[in-house]
Amino acid sequence: MKVHKMILSHLKKLDYVLIASVLFLSSFGLLMVYSAGYPLGYMKYHDGSYFFMKQLQWLLIGLTFFSAAVFFPYKAYSKLIRFLVKLSFLLLILVLLPGIGMEKNNSQRWIQLGSLMIQPSEAVKLVMVIYFAYVYAKKQRYIADFGKGVMPPLIILAAVFFLILKQPDLGT
Repeated sequence: MKVHKMILSHLKKLDYVLIASVLFLSSFGLLMVYSAGYPLGYMKYHDGSYFFMKQLQWLLIGLTFFSAAVFFPYKAYSKLIRFLVKLSFLLLILVLLPGIGMEKNNSQRWIQLGSLMIQPSEAVKLVMVIYFAYVYAKKQRYIADFGKGVMPPLIILAAVFFLILKQPDLGT
């Protein structure tokens, strides 16, 4: 019963306008993929809804992660951020290694895990946002001191940029 009350309390605090906006934009994007991808899907795969179904699949996976993130206490990120930054660097380095990183369109930015291909640079963007939020929340007292408050996180970001440019993944 206590968990039930906690969940209801948490649900009352959500920003439903923001959630509705995300769902609306995701649905609109899905419609655009269907509209734009129908001819190519039909010509290439004999299925006009091929790209729509792929996009829908990833949207459902994303919504699952989104739903889980809604209930994940944001303060717990402070305990995970060091691990997440180290994992980000590890994945960005692994992408560059022959045999681990997959090359597509003259860029080596994918890691294949069975039938699933992941692009670590996409997850790293989110990790960097969380990292900067964590660091700057802790450094409020000396945020105006460039050398102490601003430079250390920028060095981390520059290293991430360098690894992403080595792929190259200029879209990220």
